[in-house]
Amino acid sequence: MLGPEPPRDVLHQAAVRSDRRPMHGSFMARQAALLVNTWELALIERPDGQALTPDKPARYTLRLVEDGVVAIRAGDARGVGAFTLAGQSLTFDRIVFTEGLPSESFAQTFVEALRAARTYVTRTGHLWVSAHPPFRILKFTAIQPHRW
Repeated sequence: MLGPEPPRDVLHQAAVRSDRRPMHGSFMARQAALLVNTWELALIERPDGQALTPDKPARYTLRLVEDGVVAIRAGDARGVGAFTLAGQSLTFDRIVFTEGLPSESFAQTFVEALRAARTYVTRTGHLWVSAHPPFRILKFTAIQPHRW
């Protein structure tokens, strides 16, 4: 179970305020939670409400490190990239993998959704990332210990 979802207006506020001051004083705590966890994908939601779920969530993970590096597992492929945090804004770029991702695969969809990321919200043990179309929300769960 993913726990309570943040209201859609919270995600909208995060998108609107992504270039301004944090929405409240717990920003540093949320950012710390984002960086200390490995995140396992629960689902990718499209704008029409269609939910795409991985057969094996443990094979779709990301780990953000303070120096702006993200380690990604997408199916059988492992890769690295860069991420940028600015307020509630979270973006990924320069993502490369040790081997190519199969086209038309869930792994490819996962990486495309990460590249479309724009804002994030964390709540205890959960991460929601809003994304540009053709994606809407990526939902992650914190996992312990780190699984790679």
